[in-house]
Amino acid sequence: ASATARTALIIAHELAHMWCGDLVTPAWWGDLWLSEGCARWLEHAGAAAADPASASSYWDPFWPDVTARWLRSAARPGAARALSTRSGVDTDAGIESQFDATAYEGGAAVLRMLRAYGVRTGEAGGREVGARGGDPARDPFVAGLSSYLTARAYADATPENLFDALSSSLGANVSAWASSWARQRGAPLVRADLAPGGAGVVVSQTPHTARGAPSLACRE
Repeated sequence: ASATARTALIIAHELAHMWCGDLVTPAWWGDLWLSEGCARWLEHAGAAAADPASASSYWDPFWPDVTARWLRSAARPGAARALSTRSGVDTDAGIESQFDATAYEGGAAVLRMLRAYGVRTGEAGGREVGARGGDPARDPFVAGLSSYLTARAYADATPENLFDALSSSLGANVSAWASSWARQRGAPLVRADLAPGGAGVVVSQTPHTARGAPSLACRE
């Protein structure tokens, strides 16, 4: 991204904290991604919405700067952790450890994936928030995020509060799907191989590790 685009992303990230972090605060440090992951996703969505003509310059860096960075971090031996951590976050060191690629990049990547799944049909389907021709005010995912922030204003929140609000706005129960991403460590690696003789496809899933993962140089 250009220096101008990167500056816009930084400004959008810090502005996003007026809502994610300040207006609504995670109930505990183990859910820090509700603040940092949301702000990381909103920096791209917000910058693109403010400058639709240049939306691609804000969304194109998402793969190398966010998703791939999280996957590389989570693939390191012993480094993978869940977005929501229920133990070990009761000391200064434990709290400091939450400020990592999982909270920032992992949270943002999961939110982007959740939105892509939730709006795969309809007016917002196939478009990033802020992309030319799309209206963020009519985006059901943005509406759910707004509902969550309004309902929990000047209070704390849990991932379930966010997932319930998104389920309502998307018109589909995404809580179980989203919770599985929030509560399990790392990311999965899904493979699809032809069955012997070409009779169908065999799909398998294993943990994403540095040893078993393909190159992250490819695009989504």
